[in-house]
Parts: sequence; structure tokens; C-alpha cells
Amino acid sequence: MTTTITLPSFRSHFPSFSLHPNMNSATLKSPPCPKPSRWVRFRPKQEPIKQLKCFHSSVPESGRLHHLVSEFKALPEPIDRVKRLLRYAEALPRLDESGRVEVNRVPGCAAQVWVEARMDSNGLMRFRADSDSEISKGFCSCLIWVLDGAPPEAVAAVAAEDLAEVHVGLSGRTPSRVNTWQNVLVSMQKRTRLLVEQRRTAVAIDEIASEGIHGKTQERFCTPGVVQLS
Repeated sequence: MTTTITLPSFRSHFPSFSLHPNMNSATLKSPPCPKPSRWVRFRPKQEPIKQLKCFHSSVPESGRLHHLVSEFKALPEPIDRVKRLLRYAEALPRLDESGRVEVNRVPGCAAQVWVEARMDSNGLMRFRADSDSEISKGFCSCLIWVLDGAPPEAVAAVAAEDLAEVHVGLSGRTPSRVNTWQNVLVSMQKRTRLLVEQRRTAVAIDEIASEGIHGKTQERFCTPGVVQLS
């Protein structure tokens, strides 16, 4: 005697499964994958600013140019120098809108570059700068690190040739970047000379005024037979 057992329908118990036409197995129907609302871009880990030599506060002002040159000279590949320059750009504080005026524009640069200069009470130069180009901003950051807080004669003594080793550029773009180095440096030096002349003029005027007051005092109190009191 043969007993026949009728099994319940496989399809009825598992509606999410369907039989493949060419295979005797169940195939799971996966629900559609939802689209992400926002893609997250992967960013490689970058070295901290504090690891850059040019941001070490222990470096004396007289040796900063040498450290800057050594920093970039140690990077033989141009792309590595560009990446390092971009790290310096991140460390430069943004110039507010009051400094982004035409009088502070650096002429001759492909990008917009602004340089602000002043002389502090100790006769040392103080610079601030900014640019709408990250590469140019990196140039400004390096030059400010070297020249900010330096005496006027030290600012005037830096030549474009001193920055020859700090060669940052890619094929076909090097001339414009070299021009940016030179234009920003020349702008800093011109503003320094102007401030020095203004300081000398102010001192000369003060001396003349002081001598005038001193002369009147002598005339008032030292003329024989004349006593004037006020």
C-alpha cells in the first residue's frame, strides 16, 4: 500500500520567494535599495598644521626664510609642494571685508590678492593678506610667516632669488605662480618703504615742532630785560 502525502504549496508560505525557471531552487526577491539622500565624500587624512616647520614658534625670525626654503626643498615632487602650500593656506586667517579693498590689491596677479601692511609702535612690520585662490593664499601665508614682525631693513633685504628653491608649480602653470611670489613680495616691500618714509616725515615734523616751541620758550624767558609770564 502506497501512502501519498500532499505538502502545502511552497509558494503560498513564502510569497517573497519565486522559483527560478531553470533551477529547482528558491530565489529571494530583494527589495530595491533606497538611494542615499546625500553622498559622503571620502577625504584622506592630512597632517596637522602644527607639524609644519614654518609654524614652529621656536624658529627665530632671522632663520625663518632658511626654514621655509628647507621645508619645500625636501619635497622633490611638484605635486607634494602644492599640497604643502595648500596646508599653509589653511593656516592663514581670513582678511575681513574692510581689508579687501582696491587700495590693498596686489597688481600683476592672476588671482585677486590683498595685502595689508602697518608699522607697530616698535617700528616692526605687520602684515595681513588674503586671496580668492588657495595657491596664492598659500604664498601669502609663507611670506607673512617670514616677514611679519621683522624690521623694515629685513623686509627690504629679501630678494626674489631667495625664494627660487621654494619652487611650487605644475607643468604649464609655473610662470604665473612665480609671478605671484614676486608680486606679493614686491608689494610688501613697497608698502614697507612707504611706511618708513611716513614714519620719518612724522618724526621730522615732531622735531621741528619741538624746536619751534623750544625757540619760543628761549625767546620768551631768555631775552634780557623781558619777562613774560602767562
